[in-house]
Amino acid sequence: MVEILIKAWRVKMKNLEGKSFTFSWKIDSEEFLWRSNEEVFSLHLLATSGMMEIVFRASFNLLKPLMEPGVTTVVSWASVEHLSPVPYGATIHGKFYIEKATDRYVDFLCEVYDHLEKVGVIRFRRVLVSLNYLRRKANEKTAEL
Repeated sequence: MVEILIKAWRVKMKNLEGKSFTFSWKIDSEEFLWRSNEEVFSLHLLATSGMMEIVFRASFNLLKPLMEPGVTTVVSWASVEHLSPVPYGATIHGKFYIEKATDRYVDFLCEVYDHLEKVGVIRFRRVLVSLNYLRRKANEKTAEL
């Protein structure tokens, strides 16, 4: 069953490599804000981890229509440069470049901009994973707690 899903994924991924996609996201939730301490939280700025979460969600949404039932994708590694502050209420715009797409993973480069300048660059990989595998591993580890 998993092999059939991987073959279907492989065909879809061949069409993605080398292409680019865009997204926009309004920073309208405090969950994305920098909150190391009260002073920085009072600045109401997008956190590096918040920018990564937005980019990761957008990339998942991009791939979701291509996934067969019973599989998902997970971020297996990432590298980030946060170049400039982004205030709460701003809208960021991302441009994804699909650098490599295989039967097992997709490598992304995402440039993030606000209304004035480039604010970040994130390079990361999403790996195709069976939900049954994730469930089994979670159960194994939970049983050992």
